[in-house]
Amino acid sequence: MLLRIGFVAGLVALYAAGAALAAHHAPIWVVAALMGVVFISLVAAMYLRVLPALLALPVLAVALASIAGMHWQGILTDVVESGGTRLSGAIFATLLGAVLAQLVEKTGIAQTAIKKTAELGGDRPLLLAILLTIVIALLFTTLSGLGAVIMVATIVLPILLSLGLRPLYVGCVFLLGLSLGGAFNLTNWKLYQDTLHLSQGQIMRFALPFAVLMLVTTLVFLVVERKRLGQARYKATVIETEAPAFVPWYALLTPIVPLLPVLYFALLPHVYHQPAEITLHPQAQLPAGAHVMLTAPGAAAVELTAGHAITAAGTSWTVEIIPGPAPLAPPPATPTTTLPSPPGAIVPPVTAPPAPPAPVAFTVKPWTTTEITVGPVNGALALQANTTPVDPFEFPIPAALLLGILYGAVACWRRGQSTVQMVTKAAFDGVAAVGPAVVLMLGIGMVLKATMSDQVSGVITPLLARVVPGGTETGMGLATHYVVLFALIAPLALYRGPLNMWGMGAGLVGALARLMPAGAIMGAFMSVGMIQGVCDPTNTFNVWVANYTNTDVQDILKRTLPYMWVLAVFGLILSALIFYVWK
Repeated sequence: MLLRIGFVAGLVALYAAGAALAAHHAPIWVVAALMGVVFISLVAAMYLRVLPALLALPVLAVALASIAGMHWQGILTDVVESGGTRLSGAIFATLLGAVLAQLVEKTGIAQTAIKKTAELGGDRPLLLAILLTIVIALLFTTLSGLGAVIMVATIVLPILLSLGLRPLYVGCVFLLGLSLGGAFNLTNWKLYQDTLHLSQGQIMRFALPFAVLMLVTTLVFLVVERKRLGQARYKATVIETEAPAFVPWYALLTPIVPLLPVLYFALLPHVYHQPAEITLHPQAQLPAGAHVMLTAPGAAAVELTAGHAITAAGTSWTVEIIPGPAPLAPPPATPTTTLPSPPGAIVPPVTAPPAPPAPVAFTVKPWTTTEITVGPVNGALALQANTTPVDPFEFPIPAALLLGILYGAVACWRRGQSTVQMVTKAAFDGVAAVGPAVVLMLGIGMVLKATMSDQVSGVITPLLARVVPGGTETGMGLATHYVVLFALIAPLALYRGPLNMWGMGAGLVGALARLMPAGAIMGAFMSVGMIQGVCDPTNTFNVWVANYTNTDVQDILKRTLPYMWVLAVFGLILSALIFYVWK
């Protein structure tokens, strides 16, 4: 009780301190120092298990806004209320992903996939370890949560232990497969999409090659550590569990069904070149009788009219304005009497119609739209061609997860059983399973709103600008700075540290949003996030796996950290090339 009262009193004190600092126009370093003390204190509280991340993140959001001098009404509306709904799309995707995970478990899809793989691998330990790692990764493209980890691990771990593999080796292999699948987990993609406003194409541009790096690192670990650790003295005995119900082979595709439409539409622009379109602006100001004509090398001229788009198959085009035809015969002359102008009278000059502008040459590419505009500019008629890219369709991640649920339910339909009841049960159990993750995302949204606000970012941004890549750096200088910085601090992803997206890293993401490209931020957090996903002793599934295999969770950290740190460095190099060099 005293601890709760202390936290409330501390927040009130921070609000009063922030108001006082703002009223006296305190130096920015004083405000930043107070924010740093609060940040480090909350990290320490989570590390010592005094305060869970579920509570630490909302406390951090309110504390930062208070120290920055934000009014209490703004804290309640902009930080708490708007922050709670900031990641609504990711929360929706998480709920649907949890329902799909429960469906995969209840229908026996996961159990069947593991059993079939074990039969394929036979008694060859290394081959079976590789095959099961791939199956684990495929399952965890959909599965998430401690319940799913326990369900899969209680099947996989005994099989690997029965072949005489070391318990420490087996535990690390399972965690590597789990994190490899997380690289393709759509709910994780949706979190980055909502947090950094990235498109699916931007995410896949990094996530797909990074997953290949993760796969290579995992295979290296499997081979090298298998030789280093050797064979266990005793083999574990596999206790046969109740055989899962019959699952047809096509039902085993359920975990990857949501990925297929997302990957298809994201990769479509790379394999299909949609022709460009050329349109005339509806309000184009053409002279009377004039026409807008398009020409391309080796093609006949085409007239462009408002409201009608022309598909551009070529790349080089020329647009010009053709005046209307001259009258066939001059009008008959009418005799008139010209009176002399009175002395001092101003005779208005005769203005000729504006001359048609010179033709304009432009180049178009697939997946673009070019709009032709015609209008007066500085007293002359101007002709312009403005080309803009067309954003390809992105298959919504929640819709993809829902498609997976429907596919799994239909594929596992059995006569005499209620598929509707099974899906309903999966929905209830799934929502309950991801309750903590949903609450955590509410806190992440609050921290993002706080750190992206003008008051807080005005304090943090100038200080971070001295550390993160930017300023006068360009090209390889930016890339080198980026890689060295995040490679050195990569272990800060452990213990819910400032590089942990599901911990204090939410505050750093919001602060970096104004200083670095969104893709580079994602690349950094996704790269170092593998250290957290595989090595972090505070992960509940790391603790459970260590207990199940009778190993120390710190031994898992020591054994896997060198591999994951090297992976993080290569991931950072890849991210730097994509978002700083190649762009």
